[in-house]
Amino acid sequence: MMNKKFGIGLLLSSFISAITVSAQTVGATFTSDGTTYKITVRNITTHANEVAICEITGNGVVTIPSTVRNTADNEDYSVTATDGISTKVSKEITQLILPASLKRIKFQSFYQTKSSGDVKLTSVTIPAGCTKIEQMCFVGPVKLTSFTVEAGNKNYKSVEGVIFSKDGKHLIVYPAAKAGKYTVPEGTKYIDAFAFFAAQKLTAIHIASSVETIGDKAFRYANAKKVTFAPNASLKSIGIHSFAESQLTGSIILPASLQSTAQCAFFMIPHLTEIHIANGSHLKTIANSSFSTNANLKVFKFDGSSILETIGDLSFRNNPKLTAFEVPASVTAIHTNVFQNTPLLECVTFQEKASITKILSKSFANSGIKYIALPASVTTIETLAFDNCANLQAVAIPSSLKRIDMGAFKHCEKLTEFQVDAGHTQFSSFDGMLCNKDRTTLFLFPAGRANAKQTILPPVYKIASYAFYGCENLTNLTFPATINNIEDKAFTLCPNLKSVSFIASSQLPTLTAVQFFQSAQPKDITIYTRKAWYDNTENNATIIQYYELFKAVHPSFIVTEGYDCGVEYLPLSATCTGVVGWNDKHTSIVLNQSVTEEASSDADRFGKTFPKVAYETTSMLDHAFEKATHLKAIVVLADINYMGKRAFNAASVRDIYLLGDMPVKHGAMTSVFAAGQNIYVKESKVSAYKELWEVETNTLNITSKIPLNREHTIDVVCYPFDVTFPADENKGSKPWMLADFTKANAPDNPSVHAIAITNDYVPAFVGVLTRVPNMGVTDSYCQIDETQAHDKTVIESLGYAATQDNRLIGVVEDTAVGTETGHRHYVFNATQGKFMLAETKSQIPFFTGYLQMKVQTSGATALALTFKGIETGITKVLGRNGKSDENAPYYNLNGLRVSHPSHGIYIQNGKKLIIK
Repeated sequence: MMNKKFGIGLLLSSFISAITVSAQTVGATFTSDGTTYKITVRNITTHANEVAICEITGNGVVTIPSTVRNTADNEDYSVTATDGISTKVSKEITQLILPASLKRIKFQSFYQTKSSGDVKLTSVTIPAGCTKIEQMCFVGPVKLTSFTVEAGNKNYKSVEGVIFSKDGKHLIVYPAAKAGKYTVPEGTKYIDAFAFFAAQKLTAIHIASSVETIGDKAFRYANAKKVTFAPNASLKSIGIHSFAESQLTGSIILPASLQSTAQCAFFMIPHLTEIHIANGSHLKTIANSSFSTNANLKVFKFDGSSILETIGDLSFRNNPKLTAFEVPASVTAIHTNVFQNTPLLECVTFQEKASITKILSKSFANSGIKYIALPASVTTIETLAFDNCANLQAVAIPSSLKRIDMGAFKHCEKLTEFQVDAGHTQFSSFDGMLCNKDRTTLFLFPAGRANAKQTILPPVYKIASYAFYGCENLTNLTFPATINNIEDKAFTLCPNLKSVSFIASSQLPTLTAVQFFQSAQPKDITIYTRKAWYDNTENNATIIQYYELFKAVHPSFIVTEGYDCGVEYLPLSATCTGVVGWNDKHTSIVLNQSVTEEASSDADRFGKTFPKVAYETTSMLDHAFEKATHLKAIVVLADINYMGKRAFNAASVRDIYLLGDMPVKHGAMTSVFAAGQNIYVKESKVSAYKELWEVETNTLNITSKIPLNREHTIDVVCYPFDVTFPADENKGSKPWMLADFTKANAPDNPSVHAIAITNDYVPAFVGVLTRVPNMGVTDSYCQIDETQAHDKTVIESLGYAATQDNRLIGVVEDTAVGTETGHRHYVFNATQGKFMLAETKSQIPFFTGYLQMKVQTSGATALALTFKGIETGITKVLGRNGKSDENAPYYNLNGLRVSHPSHGIYIQNGKKLIIK
């Protein structure tokens, strides 16, 4: 029984031993003298076993033996390699001597991360038998200062602690903690990948003239602040991420010999401010993301000639401080996202004789570019090329351009102008909008022309698909009378559009929901039409369709009272309106800054009523006054933002008074006005108006001087705006106010007395006398006051009151005056220099006035004028044949020159003369 038990025990012991031996196969690990190894070769026949070093523990100087015994299988193993990423050293090891048997140091061996702690390793000795050192080895040990390659190594050597290939052409590994500036020795041709990776103590690097290639990630994370290149450099290529995320600071100059940069070569370098390419550059290719994501890069510049052909995707993306870029003439394409997210990149220019043919998708997306003049070589602008360029204001289109893809200028909310080369056979610019050659089709609307008050299109006939693509700030739109076709998706991605207005009074284009693709809901949009079109029962079906599709249909309105009576206003948005027509017989009109549409009390044929709405007057729409036949003067008190085609082009209109501070730039300026019209503006604005409006093809008289009656020394004037008179009384008329009526009933020569307005300022709608003290004055005038404060302080101090019975009443439209109950009305006779009683209704013209007198105050049929402080100069009374110059001019007692004196008393040669 005992023998049987012994046999079973022996068998079990042999089985367990066999299991242990068989477990020691390739890939298994074991530890010997504190170092962990991984079996790489296990030969139970020849016992030629090999292991790779995994993890080394210990402290101080550690020497790895060439052979180690595995106690698990009692086999000896030759140490021939490191295990790669798993090969680590403990923190307390200061010097590591690798075994003579070592042949290969695998990829990422001795790679230390921050989590590894403060590793104290300062030096590594590499044996003579090592034939292969793979990339990214010894990265991270923050105190490693030198490598020693034992003599006799056929592939490698160490020079001043740096590992080179035996022939010195390859710089393999630079110790991460080797401090100070380093100069790559001459003869070195290749700085291998990862050579200076995370070199934390490197302060500067000088590249020898012999170096031709800098490998991938060679200086990534390196702490060097400066890189310089020897004169006559031979550098041809810089690899992927070569200097990425390094600490390069300030400016670098890349040598002219450089031919290409690989992806992300200078990516994410936070302190780099300038990159220069030396004169005579051989750089042909800038690869994807080569110079992207540099927080402080301001300048990238070729300092001379260049043969650059390709700027790869994302090359300068995410450089928030880059301000300018000049594209070399040899570049054939700007690829996708090249300048994306460069908010300060305001200026991009192209060298003469440019070769570039395409601006690819998102090339300038989110850039800060303000203006770009595309060269004559460009044929294509791809989709979203200038997407969300928030500062882009104008684009110059060359004659070579054939294709602009959808959304090329999406969300360019400040873009106001496409400047198209005059020789272009396909495109043209119309008020800054991109149209076809004959300007009948609108292809692209620059979003910056959208205005919260009114957005008005020039007289085109067709709106192309995607013409308003991505115009987020478009809230309203007014179509010209010419429009007859709006294509599908014309208003794609216009989410804030709230109103559409039509100037046409007859046929309107078809409106459908698909035209507003991915935009505002049609039920949020109001359609404004002309009253004539809305009232036409032939349009009932269309109006009903509009009511079903849109929020509302709202017709224009005609003012029935006031100085703008007869003017038709078309709402252009919820708050603004424009003059669209005129159907009255007045000779003058005053357009106020605002106008009110009165509420409709009765429902129309569609059961609709319209509320009372106050609008700001902002526009003179196409043909607004073109049909006027009696109108002579137009006063625009509003600050007008738009003047449409032939808006003032009426032969009867001679004088236009514009009180707006800024002239409107309009592409059809030559047809807005009629030839020879007088345009009166504020003196401070004359130059600005002339600069924009005085073009070769018109004959406008743009001036600040409003002429007064030059045939008489005294006249009555009134304007619907504040005016000022020249301060020097020798240069024109002066304003006077009637202030004393006590002699109006005098039995002998009844009169009214005038007093000078001391500040030469007359508020709006106040009638005054004007008097020329010097008969030689020929340019008597007044001007539109700059501030329009309507200040009556001075004239009220002189006795003016708008409600008093006896006063001079100014008129700004043709007015019939005559005697009425309780008052007599007097009309000024300039020839006689007197106010004459208007016994029957008399018509006086606009911008003049009449004298109102209470019946009890005056019963005279004529009232003479006297002026405070003005002497007649009469010294003697002579008969008609008195001895004096009989050819001298005659004046009446008020100093007015009389061409043909009849019966009465006159002044000649300073003496009183009686003609019987």
